[in-house]
Amino acid sequence: MTKYVIILLLIALFFLSSIFTGHGGLETINQLVYELGSPGTLWQDRQKVEERLKQLPSDEILPILLFEVAKGLPDGPIWSSAGPEHDKDAPLKWQAYYAVSRVWKYHLKGAPSQVMGELLLTLLN
Repeated sequence: MTKYVIILLLIALFFLSSIFTGHGGLETINQLVYELGSPGTLWQDRQKVEERLKQLPSDEILPILLFEVAKGLPDGPIWSSAGPEHDKDAPLKWQAYYAVSRVWKYHLKGAPSQVMGELLLTLLN
């Protein structure tokens, strides 16, 4: 009997844990950023992830996104972006690059300057 109660409590905690996380849901920011920057992600899915990441707090997104931004430009011929719809026809690595870039710029522009200044100084260390 005790074993079943413990199992039920663990299941309940698993489902309730999303209520107590800062960004909700079972997906983590790390997973979202991985999907955003992965060349294997389909364009439609990347667009959903991009919009989801724009809704989350900058101080949670930028430190994780920094590693994707630091990868720089993809190898090979350059694809010039004219926005997400235009990027649909881009090579997958360029779709990923521009999606990461758009989320990065969105959060740099949207966060309060004092918070952003402190965050960027922390990221430089």
